[in-house]
Amino acid sequence: MRVFIFLALCFAAVVAVPSNPQRIVGGSVTTIDRYPTIASLLYSWNLSSYWQACGGTILNNRAILTAAHCTVGDAVSRWRIRLGSTWANSGGVVHNVNANLVHGSYNSRTMDNDIAILR
Repeated sequence: MRVFIFLALCFAAVVAVPSNPQRIVGGSVTTIDRYPTIASLLYSWNLSSYWQACGGTILNNRAILTAAHCTVGDAVSRWRIRLGSTWANSGGVVHNVNANLVHGSYNSRTMDNDIAILR
C-alpha cells in the first residue's frame, strides 16, 4: 500500500509540471517598443535595492496612473518609476516619486476606486 501511495505521489508530481513553464499565461512576450506608455513601479524595503512591484501607464510628462492597492500607505521615498525599458532591472530612465495621490474614496476592502497617480 505504501509503495502504491509513493508511486501515485511521484506520478502526480510529474504530471503537475507545466509543459510550457513561461510566466505569461494567456499572452505573449512583448517589448517596450510595442507599448511605450507602460511604466514599471519599483519598490524598496531598505531604500537601497528596488524590485518591480506594480505597473502603471504614463499620463503625461509628470504623472503615472496605477492601482491604489499598490502604493497606499507607503512613503513616496520607497517608490521609483522606470520608463522606456523592456526589463525590470535595467535600461530606460529611473525617476523618483514625489507624490502619491490616492483616490479619496478608495476602499481597500471592496477595491472600489482602486486608482492612484504618482508624480
